[in-house]
Amino acid sequence: MEEFLILLLFGVAGGFLAGLLGVGGGIIFIPILSYYFEKWGLSDTEVVKATLANSLFLVFASGISGTLRQIQEKTLHFKNAIMVGIPGGVVSFVVSSVIAYGTWYKPQIFKLIFLSFVIASLVKMFISRNDSSVISIKKPLALGKAILVGCLAGIVVAISGLGGGIVMVPMFQMVMGLDIKQSSRLSLSAIPWLAIFPLIGFLLNPLELPINHTGYIIWPAVLPALIGVLIFAPFGIKTAMKTKPSVLRIIFVVISSFILIKIVYELL
Repeated sequence: MEEFLILLLFGVAGGFLAGLLGVGGGIIFIPILSYYFEKWGLSDTEVVKATLANSLFLVFASGISGTLRQIQEKTLHFKNAIMVGIPGGVVSFVVSSVIAYGTWYKPQIFKLIFLSFVIASLVKMFISRNDSSVISIKKPLALGKAILVGCLAGIVVAISGLGGGIVMVPMFQMVMGLDIKQSSRLSLSAIPWLAIFPLIGFLLNPLELPINHTGYIIWPAVLPALIGVLIFAPFGIKTAMKTKPSVLRIIFVVISSFILIKIVYELL
């Protein structure tokens, strides 16, 4: 029951954060999933793969929940989500397949790559300063730029277990001139497309464990968090609508900085 409640609370936090900032919640899910998988006796290689897979599962759920909320509010730009998500999903599937069927991807590599993306996102967030009172995006994005951002986000999804939002949100501001609210919403609606292809690969990948699982999805870990994600992602979106862009930017930077410090500490 204690583990259930802890995982539920992390799901609540991750789901709310996903809706608030459009980052998918992976920065919340990864530490707690990794902790429990190590505690339950998975090997180092299995811990990394299982953490990626289960974080992607929760990130996918947060993206779906947030997208449904946007549909209800009539702020979803489906074409933009597709232009970013489909290329990114293909790239994430290819990269995650290489990871899932190999043994080369070690925890140290995982943390170093994760660290580099966090630093990059912080730099981009400090540079991007354009704010707007308009939440929805009325026009299609430039196709080339959308594909570029999607592919970069797809790589992040596959190697880090994040939803790609930690890269997409700053890049939408820098490359496409969107403000943080528009970027967050577009990021959240693209996340399901980015996550679904590698997630299917992890589901179909065989794994021998004494814990109830399907492929690399370990149900005792993912189900409690899933409840929190599905309930609180829409609340995150609702809160973002009422929050000033400058405040959202500060929250994004603070959370990213906290994760950066944690990873550096673990590496040292």
